[in-house]
Amino acid sequence: MKRTGAFFDHAATRTMPKLSEFYGIQIFIYGREHGIPHFHAKYQGSEIVIAIGTLAVLEGSIAGRAFGLVMEWAALHNAELSAAWAALQSGNVPARIEPLK
Repeated sequence: MKRTGAFFDHAATRTMPKLSEFYGIQIFIYGREHGIPHFHAKYQGSEIVIAIGTLAVLEGSIAGRAFGLVMEWAALHNAELSAAWAALQSGNVPARIEPLK
């Protein structure tokens, strides 16, 4: 899948802190990105970008079951995602977030 657009930066994805990982899904956040607070979820070569707070899909897609798991996890940890975004915008390292069990 070729990733283009406002939220995919291949150089940036190599340095994104991993916030969580569960069921083969990796959750990343990148502090140098600005605009809408968001996180990236990667699964089996696909990537999706989801807004923190509203959980709106901003770009990309992942397999249906993985998408449901990401949305469930994000709903449970929305406050922690907001704190992670704020930490990165302040130049701090965000805390890891509990995986979905």
